[in-house]
Amino acid sequence: MKYLKPFILILLLAVLTSACDFFGKDDDPGTSGESDVYCFWLAASKDAYVSSSLPDYNYDGTYSLVCSHGEPNHEQRFYVEFFMPQLPEGAEVLEAYINIYEDSQTGQAGVVTIPFGEAVAEWDPYSITWNDQPNPIGPFSTSAGQIGPYTTYNTWRTTDNIKGIVQKHLDDSSTNHGWLFNNSSAIAFTRSFKSMNALDARTRTELQLGPRLLMKIKSATAISTSNIGTILTGSTELGNMYGFGTEILVYRIQSGENWPESWNVASQ
Repeated sequence: MKYLKPFILILLLAVLTSACDFFGKDDDPGTSGESDVYCFWLAASKDAYVSSSLPDYNYDGTYSLVCSHGEPNHEQRFYVEFFMPQLPEGAEVLEAYINIYEDSQTGQAGVVTIPFGEAVAEWDPYSITWNDQPNPIGPFSTSAGQIGPYTTYNTWRTTDNIKGIVQKHLDDSSTNHGWLFNNSSAIAFTRSFKSMNALDARTRTELQLGPRLLMKIKSATAISTSNIGTILTGSTELGNMYGFGTEILVYRIQSGENWPESWNVASQ
């Protein structure tokens, strides 16, 4: 019996230690020090295209974003900017892509690439023109990647992974002026994509075929709609988006490392 009591005490301590480890590990994901992964889509807050054929004309509110070279449309390129949520400190961007929906193409089927990069200054969708656009005309030095060549349309297209630049935009919102999708070809072509103003671009609560920024975020602090917010009021805050004078959803969150199947995410 004199050896039984110490043995019972040791056994009891071992059980208690295991229990503490078990209940303390995942009971509070916001303070445990472990990180969770979240998927986001973010809606465009403004978009517009510009054209050298009418260099002083503003194409505010059009249904399309056009990139072209040569006749009949001359030089065209487009700009898009996205809402950036306020994420917990230390949140890390694992992946980021811009998905845009292509609805028509002419010329150079299958061999056109469209480079894209950061817009270098603020721009107003109500007034931007070819002559006063922020990025210099022609090739630009801030290129982040491209949308590769393809032969079909009426489907989603995606950019290269832009996680580094998106991380910068999240960490310092003053650096986020959106993106330029540039024309790049020696032969005539036109590519048209859905604008945020297209009739099938979105509903009040769902992003449909409008431009979207997709992100995977790793965060040690739990992220939910309650701690970053998900709605804004239409018209004024939403650039040139028409028809939504009430609150609309501007981004959606889902926990887990896999893109939800219903989002129909395009990948290269």
